[in-house]
Amino acid sequence: MKFNNLQEFREALQNVAADKAYNTEEAYLNSGNIEDYFFKKNLLAYKKFHIESSQSDNKDKVHLAFIFSFFEVIAGEHSENIGIHYTDMRSKNQTWILNRIDLDIKALPNKYDNIRVYTWQSKQSAVGFYREFLVFNENNEAIIAARSFWSIMDLSSRTIIPSNEIVASQENPFILPVKTTNAKLKSIKASLPEDDNKISYKYLIGCSDLDANNHVNNTRYINMVINAVDFLNLGLDIESFEVNYTSELVKGDLVSIEASIVEETNEYYSLAVYIKFLDNLIESNKQEEHDSLKALVKLRK
Repeated sequence: MKFNNLQEFREALQNVAADKAYNTEEAYLNSGNIEDYFFKKNLLAYKKFHIESSQSDNKDKVHLAFIFSFFEVIAGEHSENIGIHYTDMRSKNQTWILNRIDLDIKALPNKYDNIRVYTWQSKQSAVGFYREFLVFNENNEAIIAARSFWSIMDLSSRTIIPSNEIVASQENPFILPVKTTNAKLKSIKASLPEDDNKISYKYLIGCSDLDANNHVNNTRYINMVINAVDFLNLGLDIESFEVNYTSELVKGDLVSIEASIVEETNEYYSLAVYIKFLDNLIESNKQEEHDSLKALVKLRK
C-alpha cells in the first residue's frame, strides 16, 4: 500500500498536478482538498458508504464481498461520468468484466463504520483499463488499497473488445497515473499441494449467484473464496487478497472449490483457492474441466 492516509494521497495528486501542468486553481492547491479538482475533471470519483449490520460478519467486520460491491458501484459511477454509459453498453450488448484484482488490507471496516472509497483509471492497455481503489476510514487512514484490470466484453460473441475501440489510448483524457500498490496483476500460478491441509468440495451455481449478464458476479466468487478460506479453520485476519477471474460461470455449472496452505512463515499463511468448472447440469454442450477462478489469500499471524 503506497499511502498511509489521505494527506499522503493528496500530496501524490499535487505532484501529478505539477508534473502534468494542470491548470489547477490556487484555491484547490491551498485548501488541502485537491481531490475535488480531479473529481470535477472526472479524473477520479469518490463516494461515502456506511457499513450496515446486514453487511457485517460474525466478528462485526464487513463481509469482504461488500467491499467488492462498493468498488463495483463507484467504478460504475466513474465510468458513467467519463462517458461510458451503462445504457449505451447494454444497447450494444456490452458489459464490463473484472479480470484481475489485488487488494492490500490493513483493516476491514467494522459494523456501522463510515468509509470513503476513491477510484480512478491509472493506465490503458490494448485490451482494457487499470483501475485503482483506495478506502479511507473516518480518521482519514488508508485501510484498503487495490489495483484491478477491467475489460469490456461483447455479450453476443463472449469476446473482449479492444480498448481503443472504446477510447483511443493516446486521446484518453481520464488517465490519472497514480498507483495505490505495487501489484503487477500477473497470472496466479500457485499449485495446490496434495496433503492433509487441502479441502475440496462441490458447489452448484444457481440463480442467486447470477447478475444482469446471466453469469456469476465477481462479488459472488468472493463469498466462495472466503468460505473456502474459513473452512481451513485458521481464524486469522486477511492481509492481502489476489484474484484472477479466468472464465465465466453460469446457471447449472457444477464447480469444485479447492483450498490449501501453500506457504507459511513466522508472519503469515499464504493460501491458494481454485474454483474449477466440472460440468453443467442443464446445458447439453459439454466443456472440458477448467479453472474459473484462482485466488491467493495472505493471512497475518
